[in-house]
Amino acid sequence: MAPEFREFRRFLQEIGPCPKKGFTVDRIDNANKTYGPGLIRWADKKTQNNNKSDTNVFTHPKTGKKYGTGELARKHRVDPSTIRQRKARGWSDEEQIAGKKLPKAPPKPDQEHFSNLVELENTWFHELDAHFENAGYSDPFVPPINGKDRGMLKAIRERTPPYEAAAVIRYAVRNWVRFAAEVESSAGVRHTPCQPRLDFLARYPDIAARAYLNRTTDEQREELRQPSLCRGERKRIADVKRREAEAIEAMAAQRRAAEVEARERAYADQLETQRQAYLSLVAERGGVAPLATYEECLAEWAELLEISPTTIRRRSILPHLRSQWKEVLPFIQLEHLSEQQRKDYAEVDPEWFAAAQQEKREVVGEKDRAEKVRAIVGSELKQLL
Repeated sequence: MAPEFREFRRFLQEIGPCPKKGFTVDRIDNANKTYGPGLIRWADKKTQNNNKSDTNVFTHPKTGKKYGTGELARKHRVDPSTIRQRKARGWSDEEQIAGKKLPKAPPKPDQEHFSNLVELENTWFHELDAHFENAGYSDPFVPPINGKDRGMLKAIRERTPPYEAAAVIRYAVRNWVRFAAEVESSAGVRHTPCQPRLDFLARYPDIAARAYLNRTTDEQREELRQPSLCRGERKRIADVKRREAEAIEAMAAQRRAAEVEARERAYADQLETQRQAYLSLVAERGGVAPLATYEECLAEWAELLEISPTTIRRRSILPHLRSQWKEVLPFIQLEHLSEQQRKDYAEVDPEWFAAAQQEKREVVGEKDRAEKVRAIVGSELKQLL
């Protein structure tokens, strides 16, 4: 007894007065031998008998309701010893409560094999659907699996290596032409279906399994072991791949555009640098344009004479100059000629070149005399001022 119950008043406050004649104090949990607060109650004789440590308790598996030996004996009108004997013989709680032996439930099918069969059904359905879709059918229809089809799938499972039936089906459907050729050569069959058929595959699953094992690599077999995808999943994956390809192509286009823009910018910068250098050189020469290189002169004359710059050479430029000398003559400026151009023009028209040189010397002399006069006049003006 707990120390709290040493005083009767505390005991009475905890349990209260006896509710009815014939009730006595009972431990709620018979495994706990202590009489203490929260551990005792008032109970009648029937309740106490059911709460004995040697009393059998039977629980209904569906409702969870509990029954004692005496209660079941009264319910089925048998002696309590009969209930104990039935328990010793191995009766279940449900049978004890029902009062009779119940028929045993049929054994559950092998869950691994059952799941494997469901996998084979899904594999055949989705692979056939993908086959017709890849063949170009806009909206292929694959009939649902029926009982006859399940029987053929079981036959395929029994005649293929363990856990490889689904992979064998995928290999046969995806390589149907090769599989049909294997059947023709191995079994001597003359006429084989051009499209996948389950009855044909069920007759020759061993040939399909042999081709699957001998004609595939480890990587290919690992890929064939992956679950078959439904139409919606295939469409989703195709959309993802298409978007990835478009993104890669867009990035490549942007990279190419950036490279072209960079080259154009570099070329523009190079031209600007050359232009600035040219302007600086012109400024250093007092506004007179510098002599061009002989290669630039040849390219200029090639454009003027309308001939290909790649074929321009000195030996080919002279005949063109002779034939079109009158058209070319107005564009010639002696102060802008290179030494090689001067030689070419002197060879083409010596008289004109000598006269032009003399005219240039006269013009230069006149300029020099004018400069001298301007200098003298300027000095005289300074003295006068």
